[in-house]
Amino acid sequence: MDEKLYSTQTNYDDRCLEVLSQPREGIICTVGPNSTPHSVPAWYLFESDKFYISTHSRSRRAKNVIENPVGRVLVVYSGGWISGAGAARLIDGDGFEELQDRVLERYLTEEGQKHFKSAGAFPDDCVLEISAEKKMTWSKLSIASNIQKSGYTLEESAKWFIPIKH
Repeated sequence: MDEKLYSTQTNYDDRCLEVLSQPREGIICTVGPNSTPHSVPAWYLFESDKFYISTHSRSRRAKNVIENPVGRVLVVYSGGWISGAGAARLIDGDGFEELQDRVLERYLTEEGQKHFKSAGAFPDDCVLEISAEKKMTWSKLSIASNIQKSGYTLEESAKWFIPIKH
């Protein structure tokens, strides 16, 4: 039987958790008026099956979550992609700054953490939380497995693909 090209999972495996623990950009997807999709790259923190994204309450993604409290995060890495989708909400007031600081700690040096917000580079006033209730992943390994099952070697198939710039 062929390997699935993608899989839906109850929990992310160790490989996925390792990728999610690294400072990468995620694509944050929300749904706006008239079911219009809105997708933007953003920094995130992943903890306890939830993605946390610092944002501003006047941003399109925040307005979308108020109207339609669902979202998705897609993280692309050199070996594939990881996605989590589910209920979304905005966190402000108590707990907002502590969460925002934890998001920033993943992406800024110690010096950057001291000065980034005061430099006016980060006017966010809330954090978007997206629960990873539905988890999906895709890996290049699934393609490689199917190629090998068809009788080709990985060396042969390496010539089939144009390199992607990251």
